[in-house]
Amino acid sequence: GTERGGLDTSAVVSLTISVLPVNDPPSFALPAALHTVESPLMGASFNKSGFAHPVSASSLNDQSEDSMQSLTFVVSPCGGVLFASCPHIHPDGTLEFAVNDNQFGAEDFSVHLQDDGAPSLPDDEGVWEAGFNRSEPVHFRIVVSFVNRPPTFDLTGDVTVSEDSPPYNQILAVNITMGPPNDRERNQTGLFTLLPLPPSSPL
Repeated sequence: GTERGGLDTSAVVSLTISVLPVNDPPSFALPAALHTVESPLMGASFNKSGFAHPVSASSLNDQSEDSMQSLTFVVSPCGGVLFASCPHIHPDGTLEFAVNDNQFGAEDFSVHLQDDGAPSLPDDEGVWEAGFNRSEPVHFRIVVSFVNRPPTFDLTGDVTVSEDSPPYNQILAVNITMGPPNDRERNQTGLFTLLPLPPSSPL
């Protein structure tokens, strides 16, 4: 108490509270699937800008010093025969890949986004603060749909017959295919259509 000149309050002591920055995980969003068609050109590149959007070096509602960091998308897995070059997402969110010729189907992928900050950083006194430099994984699917290709064949050459000849019965078309060698094309049937050309000018 304060009776007889006593004091009941201590001297003021200053206290500093410091909130130290930590590396926040980057963030992004993806559609669940991307649909395209098989390419008629072997290894033709496919690009989809804005596939990953929005892309942020920190959480979507926290624009901090993390915004100066460099970002890298990691896409996995990639194997099999569907892709000539594996799907890759650029830091701006553009998806790029190439499909092998005559291939169609679907593959699933897992993506995480990583920044160049350390997962945890020591302060001047050697104390480690918690931090994260990679996002949670996000999954998506690429679906490559079948496209019918034209059949092909070769002719053995021109046909010359004499007037009043008996019916002509010789092989005229060889190397006949219904298209590229896949099951969808292989099981098709073909039909030849002969169209007369305009008559040539008289000699």
